[in-house]
This record gives sequence, C-alpha cells and structure tokens, in this order.
Amino acid sequence: MTAANVIILAEISISVIGILFGLRYVVRGFSVSLRTLSILLVLFCGTLVTALIYSHSLVNAASRENVVEKKISTLSEAVRLNPTASLYTSRAEALAAAGEADKALRDVARAIAIAPGNAEANRLREKLSVPQPRYTITDLGTLGGDRSLAYGINSLGHITGFSELPGNPSAGFHAFLYDGQMHDLGALNDSPHNAPRSMSSGAKINDSDQVVGNTYGDVGGATAFVWDAVNGMRSLGFPNTYGIAINNKGQILVQASTIVPEQPVPAFLFHPATGREVIPPLASQDGCFPNVSAVNDSGVVVGYCERSKRLPSVLQAFVWDSTHGTQVLDSPGSIQSIARSVNSKGRISGEIGVNLGVGRAVTWDTSSGMQMLPLVTDRLERTLNTGAYSINDQGYIVGMGSVLIDSRGVIQNGVLWIGSVGYLLDNLIPPSSGWHLIEATAINNAGQIAGYGEVEGKTHAFRLDPVSIQ
Repeated sequence: MTAANVIILAEISISVIGILFGLRYVVRGFSVSLRTLSILLVLFCGTLVTALIYSHSLVNAASRENVVEKKISTLSEAVRLNPTASLYTSRAEALAAAGEADKALRDVARAIAIAPGNAEANRLREKLSVPQPRYTITDLGTLGGDRSLAYGINSLGHITGFSELPGNPSAGFHAFLYDGQMHDLGALNDSPHNAPRSMSSGAKINDSDQVVGNTYGDVGGATAFVWDAVNGMRSLGFPNTYGIAINNKGQILVQASTIVPEQPVPAFLFHPATGREVIPPLASQDGCFPNVSAVNDSGVVVGYCERSKRLPSVLQAFVWDSTHGTQVLDSPGSIQSIARSVNSKGRISGEIGVNLGVGRAVTWDTSSGMQMLPLVTDRLERTLNTGAYSINDQGYIVGMGSVLIDSRGVIQNGVLWIGSVGYLLDNLIPPSSGWHLIEATAINNAGQIAGYGEVEGKTHAFRLDPVSIQ
C-alpha cells in the first residue's frame, strides 16, 4: 500500500465519522454535548496523526528501496566494465540488503573466485550462513602410464575408470578398480582386433565392487564386460556392445555400439538370471536411436534418443521403466536434451541445448518438471556451458562446465551444485594442490566425488573427500 493510498483512506475515515456525527446532530435537534465534540476531535486528530506517521514511513521505505535499486544498477554497470572482487562484493551487499540472497551468494562466490583471500567477501558469505564446501584431493595415480580417468564411484568410495599402461608409445590402457590402491582389471581377448594393444575401460561400479565396462580393439569391436573379485573379467556374451552401468541388484545397462545382425537391439537391461529387457525407442520420435546413460536400483533407466534421420541430429532426453515404458522428459525452451543420471528418488540430472552453442545443466523430477541449475562462472568470470553428469540421493550434483576460447579450443572445469549455488571445483580444494579439475563424473551419497584433472602436466584420476559440506 502506498503513502497516497493511506492518506486517502484516512480522509475517508474522517469523513465517515463526520457524517455519522452530523446525522446525530440533525436528528437530536442540534443537541450535541461538549463531551461528544471532544471525542470527535480526538478521533479526528488521532486518525490524522496515524495516517501521517504511517505514510511518512512508507515514503521513507520506498525511498530506501529506490536507493538500493539504483545502487544495484550502478554496480552492475561497473561490474560489466571492470569485474573486480571488490565490485562483486559491493553488489553482493546491495543484493543482500534487497533480499536477493541467492544472487548475493553468486556474487560472493565470484569475488572469492577472483580473490580467495578477500576478507569482506568471506565475511559476507558467513553472514549469509552458507558455508562453502571444502574437499581434500587424492591422486589415484596410474597403472604405469601417463594418464588415468575415473568414471564411477560406489558408496565405499571405490572408483573405476581406465589408466594407460607403461610403454612409449603406450602398450594400451586397462580398466582399474581403486580401493586405496589402483588394481589392474586386465582386458578380454575375445575380440580379434585386441592386438597388439590391450584395451579395456571401467564405466561404473556398484556397492559389491562389481565393475562394468568395455574392452576394445584397434580396429573397432567393443565388447561389454562385468568384473568381480571372484570371477575376474567376463564378457556378457553380446558382441558390439558397451557396458554402461550396473546397479546394486546386479542389473547391467548395455548399449549397442553398432546395429548389426549379431546385435540388432540398440539398448537393454541385462541380468544373468532374467536375461535381457529391451529399452524401446520413443514411439513419437521417427528414426529414434536410444542411447542409455544410467540405471538406479529400482531399474529406472535414463538416456537420450537420437533422431539420426534428420539433419542436424536432434537429441531428446527420456526415462524408462518396465511399467510405464519409454517416456519423453519435457524440456521447454530447449532445442535438444540429454539425461545423464538418476538417483534412488527418481530425480534426474542432465543438460539441455538452449540454443546453438549454449548448454545448461538441468534436473527433472515428477513434482516440478525440468529445472535449470544455477549458472557457474570460471575464475575469469566467463559463464560456462554446463552439463550435470551425476546426482546423489541428497540432490548434490556434479558435472562439467566449458568455455570456448577462440582458436585455443575449449577449456573444461569440474563443477558442483548444492541447492541454489553452483561451485567451480578448483575453488573448493587446497590452493597449493596444483590441480586443475577438468571433469567431475560421479558422486556418491557420502559426497565423495570421482573425476579427472591436470596435475604436474599430466591427466590423472582423482577422488575428492568432503572436509565440510552443507
């Protein structure tokens, strides 16, 4: 309610009081007592004073509000021209004063990214009661080569991926299981193309330390495998396939590498006791080829459908279960969408293409549909194109953000989302670690994160362990 409205209401109230007493005066033949007139005068003065005080307070509040809005506008222009830590901090203070806590926190994160020791920005972050998570980092090492990458983590913090083997050039690469040390899982030899280089890669690991992945050959021919400590590495028996994921019930998600007579099914869920359950394409998408990404313990599968008959190819996120079949994940305002991960509650993470060259990390759930995750910027304040690769049961999400740097190519950064805040993972590890985290590929319910990054000029797999987290 504005001050003008309050004054009008006060004037109406006074007029009504006057009319009522005037009628009483007429009816009683002009016999109004001195006491009645005194009461009328007190009511009149009290109403007028109250209205004036309230209207004055509203005018002051509106004035303060306008000052804050003008300050935010001025600081926004200054930040655009010269994005410094002090200007971001000043705008964060103004946004906090305006009740825009989420926006204030984003500016605080930007200020700290530029100047981690900025005392004012750190004080404001504490005042807003959102402690920044912190992690220690473990270098998983290699199997003797120069490079290793991590793709899956279980609830024990055990990790799988692949590592290059020693040799120059490398003798190949093998899947590994890391449980405090890196174990070589070997490679299958049932592909005629698997020589001279020996190649395999771990994709995901469940809580029983069963690993699924792929073995490769120099001239193609992928074969999905499952590994456990008792039986070692075994082929699933399906040629031209990739082992994508495994849940805690032992169900394995399998993707065809190519559609050939020996492997006519694009994607399926497999269990040794029950056989294959085919993931059918979306009925509404002409020429749709389903690509699967993840499966949870309830057997819910997510992925994306590729309409290869149309150019350019269009990707459409989907979810599947044995009861409802394959369903589209609605992605309003996007030109394409990919579903990457699904937690035990059925919440899905992935990304959408907003327009050509612009991607945003998103989530889907049954209650609110698709939601965009907060924007993340790098240390030079460049907004990143983001993808959400893994989501745990607490709703913490990890993935990757990238920015195109002219002819120098793409710079990639590992990212984390907790609630309404997105973080650059490089800012959450000790500054003296020497790491640049390229991609976070998986997160477990303890908040441990697997991925890979650069350290001492080489690409190594890592595990992040939370020191403090919201």
